[in-house]
Amino acid sequence: MSDLMLRIDSSEFSGWEHISVRRSMQDLAGSFDLQVTERWAENPVARRIQSGARCQVLIDDVPVITGSVDATPVDYDSSMMRLSVQGRDRTGDLVDCSAPALQWIGRSIAQVAAELCKPFGIEVINLAKADRAFRSYKPGDGESVFEMLDKAARMRGVLLTTDGRGRLVITRVGASKAGDSIELGRNVISASGSHDLRDCFSVYTVKGQQQGGGLDDEAACHVVGKARDTRIVRHRPITLLCDGPADSSTAREKAIWERNVRSGRSESITYTVHGWRQANGDLWQPNLLVPVLDEYQRIDSERLITDVSYSIDDRGEICELTVMPVSAFALALEKEPEVDDEL
Repeated sequence: MSDLMLRIDSSEFSGWEHISVRRSMQDLAGSFDLQVTERWAENPVARRIQSGARCQVLIDDVPVITGSVDATPVDYDSSMMRLSVQGRDRTGDLVDCSAPALQWIGRSIAQVAAELCKPFGIEVINLAKADRAFRSYKPGDGESVFEMLDKAARMRGVLLTTDGRGRLVITRVGASKAGDSIELGRNVISASGSHDLRDCFSVYTVKGQQQGGGLDDEAACHVVGKARDTRIVRHRPITLLCDGPADSSTAREKAIWERNVRSGRSESITYTVHGWRQANGDLWQPNLLVPVLDEYQRIDSERLITDVSYSIDDRGEICELTVMPVSAFALALEKEPEVDDEL
């Protein structure tokens, strides 16, 4: 049985009756929700945990969340108290807070990220070696720090995530492989798949505006790229616009990317397995490539772990692993914005 500990300054809290810790490639910050019920007679002094306190959630001394306590809901009566502690990774501040109105000239995404994260006390780890400089880069009006960096990441074909230690990690999709596999009939308790095609279309058309064209110039919007999804037999077309200047090649790549990502995310499957660790002792983590053998879903191939949820229920330690085809997180190399000389 693993030991989950909530550490706040020099105090450590364990013995939680309900545990939910979630980490996802779709959210920059992991989150946790811990609950305990105590009788006043057995524990005359309630656990003193303040909202806003800096904290770490550790599984067998391995940090899985490093951030702060967001909320401490409590319910009690004359005989007992039910306490919840909820929080997120430190990188949650990058999602919530606005980017400063600054412009960076000749700086890489790693350098820009380091400057933006410094006031938050967040270290940046550049595993992807994303060192190519932008000619010029600045946030859009009202963008959060994460929204700004996420756009820059797409231009460099890299992924922004966190590592359980509250650091911002610049990496690649599927940079590591799992030491275990997911196999129906071996380590899978249950599974559920969405196979949801509501966001998928038969034809993707991407229109763009060539550099130098005016909004009223009909010729400026003639750039078009198309891609088809042969799985969709009904007539379901969609037209999308490029975010910035584009040529025919860029528009075509954008259409293919939209098709592949939407197709990949429509094939999401969540497997529930016993234990929080793989057979080699490592914790299950997001962004791992894992072999999946599932005769019912007709899968015998590698998938990407996108979401991991550690919990405890009447079955003991349970881990929910959401997997998708790698194409669900394919990163299209978007063009850089036009250089703006106004500093």
